[in-house]
Amino acid sequence: MDTHKAKLILDKYRAGICSEEELALLESWYVDSQSADIDLISEHDLIAVKNDIWNTLPVHNEAETIPVKKIKLSTPFKYWVAAVALIILSVSIYLINHNDFMLKVNNKFAAAHIKPGSAKATLTLANGKTIVLDNANNGVIAGQNGASVIKTNGENLSYQRENNTSSVETINLLSVPAGGFYTLTLSDGTKVWLNSKSSLKYPTCFVGNERRVELTGEGYFEVAHNANQPFKVKTKGQVIEVLGTRFNINAYGDENSINTSLLQGSIKIWAQDIPAKVLSPGEKAILADNALSIQHSNVEDEIDWVNNDFIFNNSDLCSILRKISRWYNVEIDCPAELSNMKFSGKISRSKNIQQVLNIMELTGSVNFKIEERRITVMP
Repeated sequence: MDTHKAKLILDKYRAGICSEEELALLESWYVDSQSADIDLISEHDLIAVKNDIWNTLPVHNEAETIPVKKIKLSTPFKYWVAAVALIILSVSIYLINHNDFMLKVNNKFAAAHIKPGSAKATLTLANGKTIVLDNANNGVIAGQNGASVIKTNGENLSYQRENNTSSVETINLLSVPAGGFYTLTLSDGTKVWLNSKSSLKYPTCFVGNERRVELTGEGYFEVAHNANQPFKVKTKGQVIEVLGTRFNINAYGDENSINTSLLQGSIKIWAQDIPAKVLSPGEKAILADNALSIQHSNVEDEIDWVNNDFIFNNSDLCSILRKISRWYNVEIDCPAELSNMKFSGKISRSKNIQQVLNIMELTGSVNFKIEERRITVMP
């Protein structure tokens, strides 16, 4: 910030037209003598602002009416007493009248320990052996029933089919924890992105007349076309059949519905005793309360996480907080009385968690308190 802007903020403060952001910046100058920006303000201006605050205090006016015994102090001691008094007064005023600002300061320090998600996952082989992929080196990490398991780029697992003559499928499980993501290339060339707290069960090589995998959580699929071997994704409560297409499935257990969004191609959905329905690009299927409905949707928003973004498009508070909780691996309870609040915005998932929460705080309708890895929502 340049000197001209700093003086402009001071002028706006004296005129009583400071925005909340400018007032917060002024307060930070006032209480933080280590601030890099404080050098932009002259000592005269700082004293003037402090005098303004002092003159507005009721305790100041009352103190003038109370007779006190005068004590003559030496000049150096006067300055020392005045400095101590000013520090005590400044801290007292700040703590009493600026709770919101203190909350933001405390949140800033707590948020520094909460990192965005990163590439991490655990691979469970058919024999029960587990491999923590974020600790494994790039290259071939296992051989499974005619397929080599290869880790590349630190965040992708791929299966390269070799000589597989077995008629029995060997099943692997890729599990992504909270605060993680991972990508997977199956032996047929199908690509899968797994979001936080998700897992995919799949064969190392597909055999038979279909390609079947099982998903929990959220996954985005780009299915390799094979008309002779349909690709099927099983989740809790539904099965999706495709030939070659791009789609996203959100099937988290803590969500109220299973949402399937189609970006390209065509898919057919079966759900328990409900007649099968076919989706076209730009449509989303919602399975909730034993009913399957289809609606038009901005399906690109449904794969915001694949592009490492959060996109909120009139989204309800509780669904937003569940996304944040999974990605940053924190605990958040959404109060029932706030569940109908709606928010819109876009921000990178690589941002600090406080920056994400600030989008909602800017509305003035909700605030957040961060304590270690727990976040409290306050109206």
